[in-house]
Amino acid sequence: KPFNWTQFKVFYEKETRVPLSYKLAENIVSDYNHAGLSIRFARKETLMRTGYFETVINPYFPIIRLNVSHFNSNNAYHSNFWKANVVVSHQIRTKKVGKTMTNISAGNSWGILPFQYLFNNLSVPLNIWGSNNKEGFQMLSTAQLGYNNYLSLSIFHDFEKNLWRLNNAWFQPEFMVGNKLAIGSLTQGAPLVNNKPLKDIHQGVFEASMSIRNILKVKIKGFGIGLGVNLVY
Repeated sequence: KPFNWTQFKVFYEKETRVPLSYKLAENIVSDYNHAGLSIRFARKETLMRTGYFETVINPYFPIIRLNVSHFNSNNAYHSNFWKANVVVSHQIRTKKVGKTMTNISAGNSWGILPFQYLFNNLSVPLNIWGSNNKEGFQMLSTAQLGYNNYLSLSIFHDFEKNLWRLNNAWFQPEFMVGNKLAIGSLTQGAPLVNNKPLKDIHQGVFEASMSIRNILKVKIKGFGIGLGVNLVY
């Protein structure tokens, strides 16, 4: 109340970032006072809790997230700047076909940003646990690309068990396909990262993926373990 289904978060924090897996030309340490506002609106969203586990259900309406931040530098060689982005995600579920997740996001910044604060949030490091991330690109580099404005779209469809229903408890494959596209530009001077000028994605990027879950499924004392594969192009 008075804004139903709306969450507000106001925060203030001190941030110091030191590069570990990449090398900058100069002024490698950033020191900022970070103040921001985060708003999340999810109409008719419900929360179900069973013990320590929580499940959020929003079957009919899109979820909107807006983030606005101001960064005040404590170092003379870094300037102050603003950042903002909006994310709209929507899931459609059907009994016979499965569920489709659509995610649209856009971001912009005002001022001169050091490399650590540019928008490279579309990149997801490749790892065995995060291969099905629906918001990020799995094949983009986190240390070679950066942009201070962007627009992205991702559409994923999870067929669940609708394509192939089997009575075999060990083999229950579930298929999911997805497409992502984005465009972004770096309108400020390109910083040097690993002795190379940073690149943007002004020509656009496209990524297609397919994953198969539970190719081999094993249950041990009520705990299930599934083996799957993920292909990305």
